[in-house]
Amino acid sequence: MSVIQHALNDIRYKIPKRVLNLAFVPRVSRLSQTYVDVPEQIMSLVIRPRVLVDLNVVGGQEVFIPLDQAHVENLDPVTSVFRIPKELTDGRSIISVKSINYISPSSIAIYGSVAQCNRGSIMTGAKAMMDAMSDMPPVSTSEITLIGENVVMVKHATFIPPQSQLRCVIEYDSDMNQINPRSFKVFSHLVMLAVQAYIYQMLVIDMDEGYLQGGAELGSIMQFVNKYEGAEDAYTEYLTTKVQKVLFLNDDEKVNRMMRWSFGGNR
Repeated sequence: MSVIQHALNDIRYKIPKRVLNLAFVPRVSRLSQTYVDVPEQIMSLVIRPRVLVDLNVVGGQEVFIPLDQAHVENLDPVTSVFRIPKELTDGRSIISVKSINYISPSSIAIYGSVAQCNRGSIMTGAKAMMDAMSDMPPVSTSEITLIGENVVMVKHATFIPPQSQLRCVIEYDSDMNQINPRSFKVFSHLVMLAVQAYIYQMLVIDMDEGYLQGGAELGSIMQFVNKYEGAEDAYTEYLTTKVQKVLFLNDDEKVNRMMRWSFGGNR
């Protein structure tokens, strides 16, 4: 079961079907008895346009992309533009760019990767000072900018080796397969808040006007709708205080990089 299907199942059990139909089934369809797939409506109206977009804004998956298969255009002697094929990002778009590494991060020959153990903050600072004074060539550059969809501009770089790799953050896939099953409940609660906020926004005016559909009692519907009044604020707070941290912990590359940085290892 995917994380999105898990969230849809939770919605089906926690929000009355009548309320879901009022919010997600168009009135024309209700009058004509046309079948409408409510879970698909939730996907198209809430999860895809809002939840997945917000998750990519606060999260995203950090990856290394080899540049030897990218199309490069040299604008001047120190400025280059790389066009990254979607095949290298699994069909996903790049959200932000971090740096270009001239040597693979996994290479044992990378400068400064030897003797990383037993290094404290003093030794790390001393190494940084020596690196600044050394005439050894740089092994990466952060003078990069995302100027279009999967289009990256690199400045102040006279030569970029073919084996270079782009460290960047790409969007999640449409099924959020990067989410660990132990984090499903966190994602499910975020979707629940987004759906509740959507229901309140769509129905609160109709309820105030005394809207009644299909013979249902107005009081019972209003009871559920009014409970969702604070869902919008709760969604925003939960996204930034809880979900953002969980997304970080679900990204192995980000976690490993943080651990290496914390213990004085190569970053």
